[in-house]
Amino acid sequence: NAEKQLGDALNGIARFKKTVVAKKVDSKKAVEEFESLKDRINNSTEPAFILGKAVSDLKKIRKKLDSSTDSEQIASIDKYLNEAKKWSKKRRYVYKIESIPDMGHIHVEVTADGESPNWSLETQFLEGDEYALEWKIGDDIHIAFDELKHKCQWGKLPSDKTVFKGKYSVFDMDGSILFNNIGKTIIISFKPALMDQLPKLE
Repeated sequence: NAEKQLGDALNGIARFKKTVVAKKVDSKKAVEEFESLKDRINNSTEPAFILGKAVSDLKKIRKKLDSSTDSEQIASIDKYLNEAKKWSKKRRYVYKIESIPDMGHIHVEVTADGESPNWSLETQFLEGDEYALEWKIGDDIHIAFDELKHKCQWGKLPSDKTVFKGKYSVFDMDGSILFNNIGKTIIISFKPALMDQLPKLE
């Protein structure tokens, strides 16, 4: 009986050692995956990757890391995930209208996915000025363009309009925006630049 107990104990130790070794191999592999993903994230210009796939990949890697040896990587991942999470909550983004042709003006409204704007904010947005919008991942952004001689109805019945849909619509608003029906292009930039606001894996 004593022999059986000893045998069981030794088997238990062997199993424990195997588990520890397997975990170490897993954790070493996870550190390599972390380093490779770090380069991809920090060199990427794709918000869908940085805020989407990279987040789910990092969560998987984090589970395989060993808290006794990989605390630096774990802290880095946690910081990144917290930064990425902020994009899912409504936040204020400041943008500047760099150019609007022929003294036109625009109206901008953010709505939840698939909803129509009510254009209740009675303001005209002009070239050279800075404005702010509240946006989160998944929101739609509606922009109405009024030409100089067009009767302004605060966004209703404009000369032309466009809507940016999709999870990362705010990035579509950054840069040149063409209004097809009237063949006019406006340019918008964000302060600070949207790409600079994306999380980095340190």
